[in-house]
Amino acid sequence: MKVKMKAPQFWIALLRIVVGAWFVKAVWTKLTLAFAWGIFPYPAVSQRFIGFHPKRVADFAAGNPVELYKQFIQETVLPNAQLFARLQAYGEAVVGFGLLTGLCVGITALIGLLLCINYGLATHMGWLLSG
Repeated sequence: MKVKMKAPQFWIALLRIVVGAWFVKAVWTKLTLAFAWGIFPYPAVSQRFIGFHPKRVADFAAGNPVELYKQFIQETVLPNAQLFARLQAYGEAVVGFGLLTGLCVGITALIGLLLCINYGLATHMGWLLSG
């Protein structure tokens, strides 16, 4: 007997929105509002997150069993920690906004997948246990 799902597009859209909300929640404390020339507001990465990022990434590298990824973190990410903090925060914001609104879903989903793979490799899948 074949079971047919009713309204699969609804469930796919719901999943897209939930994942988008998860990314927005993740970036909530990483961004702050800054003003260009004192007039134009734009989202900027908070100095708190930029300062916190190298320590957290170093902790991830210290216990990482994936030697190739550990080497990548130590030799590429840590020396450029400010850049990677900005890329992470803006990447999460773009993915969250894109998935929540339904804009450019294909590319934002791909970026979100790459972010999640990197998070998994960096934490050697410990994020599954932390929620």
